[in-house]
Formats: sequence, C-alpha cells, structure tokens
Amino acid sequence: MAEGVPVELHVYPGAPHAYMQMAGARVTRAFMRDALSALARGLGVDWKD
Repeated sequence: MAEGVPVELHVYPGAPHAYMQMAGARVTRAFMRDALSALARGLGVDWKD
C-alpha cells in the first residue's frame, strides 16, 4: 500500500489451519472465489464465479 500497489485483505473467521486442503469446505470455496477474482482483476480478464 505504501508504494501505491492495490491490495486486498480478506479475513475468514473460524478458518482452521490448512483449510485450503479441504476443497469442499465453505470457507475454502469462499477463499478460492476471492483469490481467483483478484487474480482475474490483476490480469485484466473477465472471470465469473
């Protein structure tokens, strides 16, 4: 942020350690949705959830 780079912070309350390994968990799906959306925005491409 200090260098003018756009950043986002997403907090996933209650997410256990290594939650990304639980592909079907609601929190993991929310994380993946947010991460892929941010990546698409950064690359300037359209991406639909």
